[in-house]
Amino acid sequence: MTIPRGTAQSPKYQRLAADLRRRIAEGEFTADAALPVESELERQYGVARNTVRLAVDVLVNEGRLVRLQGKGTYLREHPVLDHRAYGPCLPPAPRDCLAAPSAVYLGEAAEAGSSLLPTYL
Repeated sequence: MTIPRGTAQSPKYQRLAADLRRRIAEGEFTADAALPVESELERQYGVARNTVRLAVDVLVNEGRLVRLQGKGTYLREHPVLDHRAYGPCLPPAPRDCLAAPSAVYLGEAAEAGSSLLPTYL
């Protein structure tokens, strides 16, 4: 398997992250099974281990994957979504405060069986 090339040359780890993202979206990986280990991804894509690590780091930082020390890397069942939105601040609050979640987000959270914590207080 090779990493697809785009029209503009982007770093290998970004192309690898994009391909892993595609494979996740297509359902190739499931939440209850670990992703292939780094050496297997190295072999599949023909890249260095550091390239694999950087690509997986991107997906971990996006909230798509979670690393469990000694157990492997897994697909996160429910990606972490931040439903906070920036809004006007009321004195004497700091200049860059967060607004309360809107009714739309509160409704979506309720449908998903979650509640949004009042992080805006």
